[in-house]
Amino acid sequence: MTEQVSPLRQRMIEDMTIRNMSVNTQKAYIRAVANFSKHFGKSPDKFTFEDVRKYQLHRVSRGLQAATIIPIICAIRFLYKMLTAARSHLLPPQRPRQSAFLLAAVQGRVPRTEVPRDAPRSSLMKWLRYLRLVPP
Repeated sequence: MTEQVSPLRQRMIEDMTIRNMSVNTQKAYIRAVANFSKHFGKSPDKFTFEDVRKYQLHRVSRGLQAATIIPIICAIRFLYKMLTAARSHLLPPQRPRQSAFLLAAVQGRVPRTEVPRDAPRSSLMKWLRYLRLVPP
């Protein structure tokens, strides 16, 4: 007999497979999210940050150690990152990370004049100046 799999669970399994997670990790994540859902009696895509916090407190109050709680929270975090990525067209674009800027500068895709004045002055920026990819 085949078990009916919800679209959310199927998507989570597919995303874990894409990330090459082991079968045991996948089972643990699915179990953690299922227990989270059963605790509140609703679908995991309807939860808020406060629900996650309450669930963490519930787990701690039962006497579970951090080594047990951390994988559970990692599974829930994975689920919410997956859901956020699926809804990313609704979110404002994020500022590119400095490493992406560095790669673009090293590849010559960023003209010297396009470096923002308020760019962070870190060791990466020092190397860019040394390589003469950005003005001093």
